[in-house]
Amino acid sequence: MKLPVVVLGGGPAASACALSLRQLDPSIPVVIARPAASAGWQPGESLSPAARQILDSLGCWQRFLSEGFLESYGVRAAWETPVPAGRDYLASAHGSGWHLVRRRFDHMLVECAAESGVEVMDGARFRDATRCADGHWNLRMQDTQMEAAFVVDATGRNAVFATAAGAQRQLQDSLTAAFRLFRVKRPLAVETLVEAREHGWWYAVPVPGDRVAAGWMTDPDLL
Repeated sequence: MKLPVVVLGGGPAASACALSLRQLDPSIPVVIARPAASAGWQPGESLSPAARQILDSLGCWQRFLSEGFLESYGVRAAWETPVPAGRDYLASAHGSGWHLVRRRFDHMLVECAAESGVEVMDGARFRDATRCADGHWNLRMQDTQMEAAFVVDATGRNAVFATAAGAQRQLQDSLTAAFRLFRVKRPLAVETLVEAREHGWWYAVPVPGDRVAAGWMTDPDLL
C-alpha cells in the first residue's frame, strides 16, 4: 500500500496542489490535513479574470459558477494621479473577474478535491514531524498520527512544517494590513477601487450580501 502525499493547509494552495496531484497520477493517495476552519471573515475577496483558466484546469469551474459570486468588471485606481483611472475587463480574453466570500470559495475547492478522490482530514492541526530511516515522514497532528511519503507545506506564512524542519524565515519588509467589513444600504460599483497614499494604499471591494471590504496596506517603518 502506497503511503500518501500529505498536503498541510486548508486554503486554495492546498486544494489546488491536491487536485493537481490527482490529475498527475490518480494512483497516488493524497490527503489534505487542515486545521478547523475559521468561522470569521477572511480577507482575499477578489479573483482576476485569469483565475478562470486555473479553475477550469483543476476541474472546478462549473462548481465555482454555481456559488453565485459577484462578477467584477474592472479595477479603478488612483495610483499615479488623484483622479481614478479605469481598467475594464471587457477587453480581457478571460472575461470578468469575481468578488468572493473567501470561506465559501475555500470550502468549494476542498469539496472539489474530495470529489476527485482526495481524503480530507478536518481538525488536523500539525504538531511536529519525524523523518524515518526509509525517508518517509511520521506526522503528529493534534489528535492523531500518520505516515506520509511526501509532505507539502501549504500553510501560508505560518509555514508550520517548514519551520519545524529547520527552515528559516527571510523577511523582505514589514508590510502590514488592516481590514474591515462594512454593510451597505445600496449596491456599490462592481469594480475594485484602489487609492495610493504616501505610505501605502487603500482598497475597497464589494462582496456578496450587500457588504464591502476595505483595507489599508502600509509599511510601519515608513510612518
